[in-house]
Amino acid sequence: SDLIMPGKDGIMAIQEMIQRNPKVRIIAMSGGATGNAAWLPIAKKAGAFRVLKKPFAQKQLIETVTEALAAEW
Repeated sequence: SDLIMPGKDGIMAIQEMIQRNPKVRIIAMSGGATGNAAWLPIAKKAGAFRVLKKPFAQKQLIETVTEALAAEW
């Protein structure tokens, strides 16, 4: 999930997803041109499994998704 989205705050979206399914593994991302990487620690605290600061390499995204899929429930 991106943290800066039109219509819904990413932190609220993370909290809603976790409320529906506490075992969900959310990868939050932010930063880039907007410079909003300050939201990443807040996303982690809200329950994001991992956070990625934009721009990130494709390899980093693949490794993070693989880790999320392989994590124990």
